[in-house]
Amino acid sequence: MEETKIMEDFVPRDIAVILKEKGYDWDCRQVYDLMTKETNTRVYFNFEDRNPNRHEDLCSAPSLAEARKWLRMKGIVITIGTPWPCHPEICKIPYNFLVEDFRPERDMQKEHGIYHTGYSSGAGMDDFLIENGYLEDGLGFGEFMTYEKAESAAVRFCLTRLKWS
Repeated sequence: MEETKIMEDFVPRDIAVILKEKGYDWDCRQVYDLMTKETNTRVYFNFEDRNPNRHEDLCSAPSLAEARKWLRMKGIVITIGTPWPCHPEICKIPYNFLVEDFRPERDMQKEHGIYHTGYSSGAGMDDFLIENGYLEDGLGFGEFMTYEKAESAAVRFCLTRLKWS
């Protein structure tokens, strides 16, 4: 029998640093060492202090799912989906994401609180996708070949493009 290994997708180092700056303070088992240029995570063992973000030289490396949950607890909801009612792996269609910002301090009438990769005009999505290298051969703006790429792009968008007080 063939064994299937499931690897968690951790946020990239640059996004982990932004999460720390925005106040991410959840306990985490994986960290980035900020004293090196290393981009791989390592296991964090400190049973007295399970929050590596309290240390200047360490940065928590949460999974994408943990980062999404933290954003959701702040009022920012990410939905990953497809534009057609068909399973992406079967139809070979790309994923996209929807970000809804329900934080109480947002001016919903001015910005409507909604950003969607399918609506790039007016939401500043085109330049975000180009700047971050999210354009793939054969895909349109805001389309991703894997769920994880869409999820990672959505988390990056929330942390770098939405206003934070």
